[in-house]
Amino acid sequence: SGVYSDGEQEEKFGAEILSVEGEYILVITSRGYGSGVFEIRTEIGGEILATVPVNFCTVWETATVEAKIPDGTHPLYITFNGNGNPSLKSFRFIH
Repeated sequence: SGVYSDGEQEEKFGAEILSVEGEYILVITSRGYGSGVFEIRTEIGGEILATVPVNFCTVWETATVEAKIPDGTHPLYITFNGNGNPSLKSFRFIH
């Protein structure tokens, strides 16, 4: 489930990205009782490639951010860093 420390919650999600190159627009749809950011990485504990702000909300909201993903094939890690319990409905990349 999650890792809890100092009142902050970090939830981990994973997916696979194939043949990426260059900059992408990341589209994330989320909702829930949480305040913080989703952080996008290609390694656990690695460099944060993009952040998506999350606020308390009871309806699904969609946010878009620019993300520079290293060329190649990488696992994708989306973590939540903050307080509360938001839900991640979907994510996608637009090139």
